[in-house]
Amino acid sequence: MVGADGADPPPDATGDVVERELTVNAHVERFPAMGTTAEVTVVGVPTSMLTIARGRINDLESRWSRFIPTSEIARLNAAGGAPTRVSPETVTLLRVALDATLMTHGTFDAFQLDAIEALGYGATFAEIGHPTVGPAPRLRTGGAIGVDLGADGRTVTLSDGLRFDPGGIGKGLAADLVAMELISLGAAGVCVNLGGDLRVAGVSPHGDAAWLVAVRDAPDDEPIAHVAVADGGVATTSRTRRRWTTADGVERHHLVDPATGRSARTPVLHATAIARDAWRAEVLSTVACLDGVAGIDFAERLGATAMIVTVDGVTTGASWAAYEHEPAIPRSGRS
Repeated sequence: MVGADGADPPPDATGDVVERELTVNAHVERFPAMGTTAEVTVVGVPTSMLTIARGRINDLESRWSRFIPTSEIARLNAAGGAPTRVSPETVTLLRVALDATLMTHGTFDAFQLDAIEALGYGATFAEIGHPTVGPAPRLRTGGAIGVDLGADGRTVTLSDGLRFDPGGIGKGLAADLVAMELISLGAAGVCVNLGGDLRVAGVSPHGDAAWLVAVRDAPDDEPIAHVAVADGGVATTSRTRRRWTTADGVERHHLVDPATGRSARTPVLHATAIARDAWRAEVLSTVACLDGVAGIDFAERLGATAMIVTVDGVTTGASWAAYEHEPAIPRSGRS
């Protein structure tokens, strides 16, 4: 996650921009959104651009949150297989989620809401308490996913029983959309950071082409790495955060293994990916967290890169070195 230059990281931070003296006009705002802390940095424009960014992020949350009964996603999930009219932004979200599921052969699957709710994550994380675990949902065995994106570009149908959780891919896509909109409105540089899913574009607050990012799992952790990203997305997926204990005394976490429908059992503590979009980085960090080194190799084949952290240390993809400003702790690379 990227924070503003010279500022304290927000509560869910997994990284922050390294403190350096500002050389160009920049403004930063933090606010709660999408179940986390949003941080927006704009360069070369008035502070009114932050108001636009905040309004847009809140608008997307009102459309996409599964916890808002009137949201488009909540209505779609409750439609029981009936066609549902939604906004173009929601069609885009479902399209990239579908693409991600197909691209990863189901390793990343945002159509697993039944599984996450069966683990007790049926309310916002702040309200989760000690829920009772439900039965594991019926698992898909491959083949087509029952998502029909209507020809009119506004009507979506999920097959009866299929339900969608925007989660991280929603935050990643929101960061992408808002960043590109701010650039189109005249910002010289932008960083939109939504709880660990971030997108940077244009010049940094120092006037550089690249934004310098300190990657970490939690706000109080020492940086794992510093990476310089000129235009693209960075995302971290972790199984050490968003954990809860269910009524049976078992600790659960939000990272679901699509093969089991339960909290993933993986040696990876957390994974970070760098890609051309924040939503792709979210997808690839999830795959790396689930599949370890094989997930790194998958990211590299797609022209991205990733890093995983286990109790044994840090492993990075071959392309990671092109972004790394300075390694914070020793690691092994992939060739």
